[in-house]
Amino acid sequence: MDVANIALAPSRTRLVAPNPHDGAIGTTGGALGFGGLGIAVLLMTYLHVVASGLINPLDRTMSDYVHVPGSGWAFGASVLAIAVATIGTGIGLARVGLLGSRLLRLALVLTIVGALLAGTFPTNASGPLTMAAEIHRYSAGVVFFCVPIAAALTGIALRGSRYDTARRWLFVGAAISAGALVLFLGSHFGSLPEGFQALRGLFQRLLLAIELGVLAMLTYLPAHMARRTRC
Repeated sequence: MDVANIALAPSRTRLVAPNPHDGAIGTTGGALGFGGLGIAVLLMTYLHVVASGLINPLDRTMSDYVHVPGSGWAFGASVLAIAVATIGTGIGLARVGLLGSRLLRLALVLTIVGALLAGTFPTNASGPLTMAAEIHRYSAGVVFFCVPIAAALTGIALRGSRYDTARRWLFVGAAISAGALVLFLGSHFGSLPEGFQALRGLFQRLLLAIELGVLAMLTYLPAHMARRTRC
C-alpha cells in the first residue's frame, strides 16, 4: 500500500462491489490484518505470563514489558504486528472503496506510523524520560487516538449503504474505545484519587483489547460486505 497515495488521493468515497468469493482471510488485506492481530495478541499474552511475577498489570503500563529479561523483544514485536495489521486493514478497506475520505486515510496512516515508532523506540526503566521514551509515549498515544477515529470515519463512509448493522457496530466500537481512552488518560492526572491512578495499567490493557477488537471489525468488514453480496 502506497502511504503517499493514501494520504493525497482525492477525497471521494465510492463503494466498490466486493468479490462475493472473498473470505475473511482470503485476501492480502485480510491475511495481513488478522495475521498481525493474532501475532500481537499471542505476544502480549506471552509477556503477561512470563512477567506475571515482575510487573503488576494493575498499575504498570505495558511499555514496561520491554525490560523483561530475555523476553522484552516480544513487546516491540507485538506493537509492530499492530502496524502490519493496520496496513492489512487499509488494503481491505481500499479494496471495497472505503478509503475515499482523506481523514480516514490520515487516521490509518497515523496509526501505522505511530505503531512503527512505538514498537521501535522503547521507554526507559526509570528516571527522566529519554528521547526514545518520549517518542514511544506520544506515538502510542497517536495509535490509541486514531483507531476509534478510523472506525467512526468508516461508519460515516457507509452512510446510506446496505451495511447498517456493520455501521452501527463500528460506531459502538468507536464510542467504547473512546470511553476507555478517557479512563486511561484520566488515570494520569494527579488530582484524581490515588486508587484511580493505581489502575492505569488495567485501563491501558482494557483500551488495547478494545482497540484490537475495533481493528478486527475493520479488517473483517470487506469480507462481511462480500457475504452480503452473495445473499
